[in-house]
Amino acid sequence: MRITAASLLLLCAHAFGNDTVDRFEAVSQEIYERREGYTAFGSYITIVQNGETAYTSVNGVANAEHQVPVSEDTVFDLASIAKTVTGYAIAELEESGALSTDDDIRKYLPDFPDYGHTITVGHLVHHTSGIKNWTSVLWDMRWPYTDRIAFEQIVRMAHVQKELNFVPGTKYQYSNTGYVLLAAIVEAVTGESFADWTKDNVFAPLSMDHTFFKDDRYQLIPHLAGSYFLDGDGNEVRDANNTTALGSSSLISNGTDMRKWMNFLMSPPPGKRAIVTRMLTTKPLNDGSDNSYAYGIDVGEYRGTRYITHSGSWASHTSQLVLLPDLDTSLFIAHNFRTNTGYLINRYVDTLLPQVASDTERENSSSEPEAVVPLSDAQLDAFPGIYRLGKAWVVTISREGNQLFTRANGEGAFSMKPIGDNVFRIRGYGNRTMTFNKDVTGDVISLAYNDIIAPKIALDDEENAAAYSEYEGVYYNLELELMLHFQVKKDDLYANSIRHGNVKLISVEEDLFIGDGVIRSVKFSRDDADRVSGFHVTNSRGEHKTAFVKASR
Repeated sequence: MRITAASLLLLCAHAFGNDTVDRFEAVSQEIYERREGYTAFGSYITIVQNGETAYTSVNGVANAEHQVPVSEDTVFDLASIAKTVTGYAIAELEESGALSTDDDIRKYLPDFPDYGHTITVGHLVHHTSGIKNWTSVLWDMRWPYTDRIAFEQIVRMAHVQKELNFVPGTKYQYSNTGYVLLAAIVEAVTGESFADWTKDNVFAPLSMDHTFFKDDRYQLIPHLAGSYFLDGDGNEVRDANNTTALGSSSLISNGTDMRKWMNFLMSPPPGKRAIVTRMLTTKPLNDGSDNSYAYGIDVGEYRGTRYITHSGSWASHTSQLVLLPDLDTSLFIAHNFRTNTGYLINRYVDTLLPQVASDTERENSSSEPEAVVPLSDAQLDAFPGIYRLGKAWVVTISREGNQLFTRANGEGAFSMKPIGDNVFRIRGYGNRTMTFNKDVTGDVISLAYNDIIAPKIALDDEENAAAYSEYEGVYYNLELELMLHFQVKKDDLYANSIRHGNVKLISVEEDLFIGDGVIRSVKFSRDDADRVSGFHVTNSRGEHKTAFVKASR
């Protein structure tokens, strides 16, 4: 099902010219035809120029079960686009003198831990606080993202963190927790709930009548799009969203209201210009190096033009807004399925810039469907295995029938489309390709992905229990209130807890193991006597995140 409003296309022709309209339509048609295997597909794209709606394309279904089409009334969960509103709220309160971004956050959150380093409101704003990201902490706690995740729970979680990831101001590291705490600070300063304050001071003045922060997971929301994803077998399934993470996420809105929001940011009225100017102001790190993240929005460049943006992704709702001040143009895109919104929205942006072949255009030189290259059973059997993309980042290639799937640790599985004997395109990875390399005997030894050569891990089937016995035992983390039991079963090391069950761990180097996604990777630590004393959960770069202590040796 595809709907494009003809009246809006006429506006587009007037604003941009017919050639640009045609390019917009070609991109919309291509995205619709290459919708990554989804039939439960809903998409909304709108482009504004000089304050006027210039183009809107509405595609697919908002609700797959009842085949309700996406329309102008459809609202989406815009996830982290919420940070643009939170950033604006802080800028407004700062401009009014109600707070300063130089203030210690403990001025407003007096029970927050003292880590020996001052954390300012500005550190939260610019993602330089060192406070752990609540999405990562939940993952480490084995807390399913489909479970209830409430604002007050995240605030409590932040208050029990035992250490920072780094000294505030020394590094940029995206932290959803910081923006939840900013919402809590708005509440402390104003004496109102964050949802009510933003409604009265942001949305109502702009007549954004369909926009609000969801603060009740049971709330009935008219015209809300469902959300969908492909499971490990390639089946379309419904996602669940029980999150009310005010400040960092949980912003509900539609295309009509987002046009109003973008117009406001692009051309604020005289009484609000100083607030928006402050909102778009960045601050360097302690060492003077650049940090492009302003107040809830990233301020940068794309192909030589100013490019101000934020994306959102949660519970299979994906979205992005882009402001192009040099072109007096803004764009908003929303989907009810998992996709790379940056890649898609830049397909439209590329049509507005000089017609030099961009990266996205080179990947999509033709709108014709790409031919599938048939592969034999022997050819397909050569690719499955585990490939190491980074220190603690691996991708597992598996086969189900005649279909190959790729799954990075900590992510879902995506189907792979063979476009050559050794080349596969993955729509779920932003239309990128994987190319497999073979040795002189014809055995696959590595894959190439996104300028990374990932060697195939040689698994030793002869490992015995004694090799892993020193890792056995119970490990705990008081911050997460979590215990994990490591034990050897049939010559393999497993991590076990009630919530996630048994997870097989694979050794990639001494004391470093990767899991199947539930546990991304663990790096065991040793004491002065060279005994295993604990482990850290690590990120893809092998950087330590959360520490566990061994309770039994």
